[in-house]
Amino acid sequence: MRSLSKALVATAAAITLVLGLTACTSGGAHYQEAIPKALRATQLGVTDAWADEGLDGFTKYLSVGVQLDEDEVTADDVRVILGAIAESNDLKADELHLTVKNVDGDYADMPAIAAALGSPARPSADGYDLIVPMDEVASLGRTEQGT
Repeated sequence: MRSLSKALVATAAAITLVLGLTACTSGGAHYQEAIPKALRATQLGVTDAWADEGLDGFTKYLSVGVQLDEDEVTADDVRVILGAIAESNDLKADELHLTVKNVDGDYADMPAIAAALGSPARPSADGYDLIVPMDEVASLGRTEQGT
């Protein structure tokens, strides 16, 4: 009888753990729909967009990917992207990792864009992503109206 009680307690604990983890991962996923929607609503010609989260050591980051219907991606384009992300994001994260591709699927020149945006924006080690502290995304971004 004792082993049955222990088994029931263990089963209940496992179910509680699974339900708790499920609630943690699916409860805050609004950003996964809101950010791509906000990006598509810009006048940039967004042909594809996605948002997800990741963990790099102890650093939680928001990962956003965008493809534009343009030959060249400029710092001004990235400012509009950052503005749309700032306005639509509800994920608590430490950093934004932004990937932008042009119409041909080529990566934007993030080292040059980071230099144009200034500190604290920086390119990733491979040069494909722009990394920005989340508390600075809004200050680097702008709306299409220029604010």
